[in-house]
Amino acid sequence: MSNRPSGKPTIGEVAERARVAASTVSRVVNRGSASAKVRDRVERAIRELGYTPYAPARNLRMGRTGIIGVVAKTSQGAWFNQVLNGVEEALIGKQTSVLLASIALKGKYDLAAVEAWIRDRQVDGLIFAHPGKPEAPLIEAAAAANLPMAFVAPDEGYPVGHSFNGENQAAGQAVADYLCDLGHVRFAFAGGPSVSQDTQNRLAGLKQGLQARGLDLPADRISFAPDYQSEGGAKAADRWLELPRAEAPTAVVTGNDLMGMAFMRRVQQAGVRVPADVSVVGFDGLPEAGLCWPGLTTVTQPASQMGIDAAIAVLKQLSDPKSSPSTSQQYPMQLFTRESAGPAPRS
Repeated sequence: MSNRPSGKPTIGEVAERARVAASTVSRVVNRGSASAKVRDRVERAIRELGYTPYAPARNLRMGRTGIIGVVAKTSQGAWFNQVLNGVEEALIGKQTSVLLASIALKGKYDLAAVEAWIRDRQVDGLIFAHPGKPEAPLIEAAAAANLPMAFVAPDEGYPVGHSFNGENQAAGQAVADYLCDLGHVRFAFAGGPSVSQDTQNRLAGLKQGLQARGLDLPADRISFAPDYQSEGGAKAADRWLELPRAEAPTAVVTGNDLMGMAFMRRVQQAGVRVPADVSVVGFDGLPEAGLCWPGLTTVTQPASQMGIDAAIAVLKQLSDPKSSPSTSQQYPMQLFTRESAGPAPRS
């Protein structure tokens, strides 16, 4: 007895409508070879009949699961949610679903779930969000298993897979130009992890932009946090509050928006005015950054589009194994000004 849902058009009916063999319909559905005229007839018949391939049977024939794994340190974050939304958008209509793993949800790394995905071929490919050194064993295992991979905002360079990054160094320079135009001469940078490529590139761009204006970013005004969570921004604010007001930086650039919002909250609790006393700029362009007051000036990166393109890259590798297994793409980032940055205070 067939387990196929009843009442749905079959591949044979599509073949009859398009006046081709069922094997030709299968090739078109699976992106195989067919002339443009034949492909057009088959696709028109598919639309007219409302035919959809029976995913379990199709995946079984092709030796696939119909699942792409998405791996992140934690799924509890607005930036990752944008990436995940992009991945899901790209998979609409592709008979492919998502399996999600948070490998450091409680602060301690546990790779076992993803190791099992790879070992038991539970997924057809992997998308890593912000991977770093802890993910290296997983990436090596996936490469050995010939699983297509994509990396969104990776903190490491990988010889395999498709990487998608924002142009963070140029973004850092844009922030420096903007704040210098506002008259600021004393700066601080409160970044994420020191091993993060995003943090290092943002810092490098900021320093280059300041140097072009004849300004310096002293080493004692540069700090790093163990992650990109709000606690790092709050601690940076505590350090700022300990400084004499006449020496304190008048402009603080944080590793991301979450840290920037935490910085503003802490200094405002201490009676400091933003931006009258200190201007704050973040990175990522999170929607939440526009909901606080003052709204956080930020540099946006297209996290959702990066997720879309990462999923497309994995799907392409699956449909055409001979396509390039390794590519790199960078995206322009845009400065979005709000109320948290203003003219430097008068001495």
